[in-house]
Amino acid sequence: MRLLFSISFIFLSLLEAQTLDNADNTIQYSNSNRYCIEDIINMTLLTHPTIKMNRQIIKGSDAQLRGAKWGYYPTPSLSSYQTGDNLFGATLSIDQPLFTGGKLDANYDLALANKKSSEYSLEDSAYTLIETLLNNIKTYMEGESSYTVLLEGQKQLRILEGMVSRRVAAGVSSRADMDLLSARLYQMDTDLNFAKTKRDTALAQIEIMTGRPFDNKLIVELSAPVVSGTLSSVIDESMNTHPLLKKIDAQREYAKAELDKAKANIWPNLSLKVQQNFGSSSMTIDTPSDNNPFVYISLQASTGAGLSARSAIEGAQAKILQVEQEKLIAKQSIVNKIMFAYNDYNSAISRISSQGKSVGSSQRVFASYTRLFLAGKRQWLDLVNTSREVTQNEIAFSSVKVTMLIAAYQLALYKGDINPLGTFRDKNNQIGKVNK
Repeated sequence: MRLLFSISFIFLSLLEAQTLDNADNTIQYSNSNRYCIEDIINMTLLTHPTIKMNRQIIKGSDAQLRGAKWGYYPTPSLSSYQTGDNLFGATLSIDQPLFTGGKLDANYDLALANKKSSEYSLEDSAYTLIETLLNNIKTYMEGESSYTVLLEGQKQLRILEGMVSRRVAAGVSSRADMDLLSARLYQMDTDLNFAKTKRDTALAQIEIMTGRPFDNKLIVELSAPVVSGTLSSVIDESMNTHPLLKKIDAQREYAKAELDKAKANIWPNLSLKVQQNFGSSSMTIDTPSDNNPFVYISLQASTGAGLSARSAIEGAQAKILQVEQEKLIAKQSIVNKIMFAYNDYNSAISRISSQGKSVGSSQRVFASYTRLFLAGKRQWLDLVNTSREVTQNEIAFSSVKVTMLIAAYQLALYKGDINPLGTFRDKNNQIGKVNK
């Protein structure tokens, strides 16, 4: 099944043009400072301190890996001494490991796994930031669109207020009609304050994440990636690309290297040593030294206190099993997120047409009830309730559009179509887009 987000929005635009008079304005903003969602994502990834911190961690793991590589090379050392009789001596030695039972390999594998883990931690941090950012953008767009719709609804109620006030003054309508409208206006003020708070709070979160102020000038364009594939295919792709799973795999490699190191500690270390001694009879006058260089094989063994080596092996084995269970938990969490996003997207697809028709229908009913009320064939309560129904339908319509937009980005992220550390591109290097 192929679901084309861009086609859906084009269809939606045509539907609105034919059936709605004011539904085009359900997501309108007060200025022209527009941003695509991928632009906001890139702002966040370029400036967020979590990303900068993880990049420094990667540099540290690179240094650790280089240090592990140097472990295979000879180790030079120099020691010196001075006695109370002004005798001076020095020893220069070079130690080349020949056999360590796997300790050097285990140290290298530990450093390599740590480097992989730090790299995937960077991607996972970016992934988590994008998820949080998308939720904040969704909240912001819902709050902004609700605020705009409620303002229009308030204007409509003000028109009705002028109408009923004239009718009350003329004795045609009762005072109760004015009281009913006043109650609805009070409720409208409450809804406006709630929508404004919701919008401003979400915008503040976006400003914190991107590291830049928008000053209420953020307009999010209705552009989204192409969404395709069944639920199972999206899950399969996510299992292959999700950085959290790759990070856990690297952690398992690290635990496996710890196990290898624990086993290697049982074996002795065999090394080749070259040593040269130097000495003199005083600190100022050198005397010929009769210390000749010599080469020998060194064997060192230490199994630790008691059965500590065996305990270390058992602990490393338990760590591997723990990491494997963590991966299963992570998979379940990822699958749940994918299912929610997939259901949200498909539900929005199925609802958007009917919700748009509901807006157009309620607008026509309101216009009809207005005429019938003036003709004395409808009650004032019917007219006020219909006005509220128009506002509620328009809010629901804008909400389902936002849900479809954000769910499309979430699915693209889960499928790996969004590179957490780069500019968004889908697999066809295209972006489905419609500007409103």
